[in-house]
Amino acid sequence: MSLAWVVQHWPDLVVATVLAAVLAVLVDLLRVSSRLRESGRWVKDKLAEGSVAELNRRIVEQEKYRATLQSYLGSDKAFYVAILRSLAGTLLFMCIAGTVLICGRLGAIAFPVAEFMSLGVLAVAIVAGISTLQLGSFDASTLSKLIRSYDAELLRLKEARSNLQNRHNIVRWVFT
Repeated sequence: MSLAWVVQHWPDLVVATVLAAVLAVLVDLLRVSSRLRESGRWVKDKLAEGSVAELNRRIVEQEKYRATLQSYLGSDKAFYVAILRSLAGTLLFMCIAGTVLICGRLGAIAFPVAEFMSLGVLAVAIVAGISTLQLGSFDASTLSKLIRSYDAELLRLKEARSNLQNRHNIVRWVFT
């Protein structure tokens, strides 16, 4: 591959690189123990460690999600309803994208805007579909492992809240 070829085909190389990055992110999101999701939770937890109110909000949020996972483990009906709801949402977004595209082709919406809008809605449908695939991959052992990881995270958040409250109490004691 010569430098002249790279210079001549640089737009193709940029598109290929962007598509490869998007595909890598999608593949990572399909895994149950996604590094992207874990890093997102880690960042949220670190940001919440600054105040007791934020820590309490994160703890409530994590406990709610843990209870949802626990309900999936305890009842197949709750799990199947969640899958059905996710599938219906994905199909709804696909139908909306098709409707926007057809309206654009008929002239009801400006031509370029309709295609970009339908592309955006299809992107949301893809994300919803990935979420459904990830949810559908849960089995009893995976759910138990996830619940244990959330238990550990909740314990760490509660310890951080306790340490922060103790620091505030010590500061109050020193100044009184």
